[in-house]
Amino acid sequence: MDLTEAKVFDASEPLSKAIDEILRSGTAVFVMKGGRFFGLIDDRNMSMGIADPSRAKCEGASVKSPTVQTGASVQERMDAFLSGHFKALPVVDPKGKIVGSTSRSDLLRELCSLKLVPRVQVYQFMSKPAYTIRHDQTVADAKTIMKKTGVHRLVVTSGENAVGVISTFDFAGLFSKPRERKGYQVISQITSSESKKIDDILRERFSSVPETFTLDEAAEKMASEGVSSLVILDGMKPTGLISATDVFKVVRRLFENEKDVMVSGLDPEHLVYYGRIKEGVLGSVKKFEKSFNIDNLAVHFKKGKTMYEATVHMDLNGRHVAFKCEAHELGEAVAMISKELKIIFEKAKSEKMQLKKRERDIE
Repeated sequence: MDLTEAKVFDASEPLSKAIDEILRSGTAVFVMKGGRFFGLIDDRNMSMGIADPSRAKCEGASVKSPTVQTGASVQERMDAFLSGHFKALPVVDPKGKIVGSTSRSDLLRELCSLKLVPRVQVYQFMSKPAYTIRHDQTVADAKTIMKKTGVHRLVVTSGENAVGVISTFDFAGLFSKPRERKGYQVISQITSSESKKIDDILRERFSSVPETFTLDEAAEKMASEGVSSLVILDGMKPTGLISATDVFKVVRRLFENEKDVMVSGLDPEHLVYYGRIKEGVLGSVKKFEKSFNIDNLAVHFKKGKTMYEATVHMDLNGRHVAFKCEAHELGEAVAMISKELKIIFEKAKSEKMQLKKRERDIE
């Protein structure tokens, strides 16, 4: 495993110092409290509501994350990155001391060097549609679209053509500048960051591949350019995006001799229950896996103000099945998933038996 130097801050240090490092490195910083790992900060989880980062503390912007043990396998590292939205994770020794940092790009490069990424068409696994924003819209427009769609980056267009990408990382620089003060009054900056045109902060280059590329070729390009996503193009028209996370999901399934479930969307508070949730859902599946071909099982959680919503997807004998459950508690939502899976499998088993009976009657 390739390691880079871990940038570590104390929970009491100013958030502005962490932001400066994030803008320099493009990844994440790690926060310690009381001599123990407390969480991480990157551009995705910084609170944009903080008016002055120089007065805020790192503790308030930190999110919980898993750690990676020294000597962890590629499977274990993929699981760690797939448990949440993290650009980099801390690597710790057996005593829990942070000894380095590993990023999604580091893991991508290793997967490519080991020839673990399959040669399949990239469009089969890209995220679609490609959410877009016009180049003449504003930062406020971009934030609204991101919040509505739940994405962290948008393809910038001029007409139907892609001309760039805007992401939460581009907002981090704007966020790092505190508001001006005059006497005891807080006044807006002369030029509000919210009203800035996308053109004003758009980076000159963006990474893309055509739809004809294969997944391994896309992964190689991400690894060589040190990026974690690519825009997929039909000509110059954006049709989707492929990310390091998408690659991890595909490769991770290749390692599974048994059925697996992809769990996503857990908030930091409940991330520690990731393993138990997988175990609970898989317990319902294993009772029926000899009777059916069950593939691509995934559960995504979304926390509302008072409810947890769980969306389940799977392929059952080649047919896509999806359903949703809502509950006030996470554990209750998991129990409802298991109950609904049992109903679906029992129904499919009954239909299978009826079909065999009809076939025998015909004979």
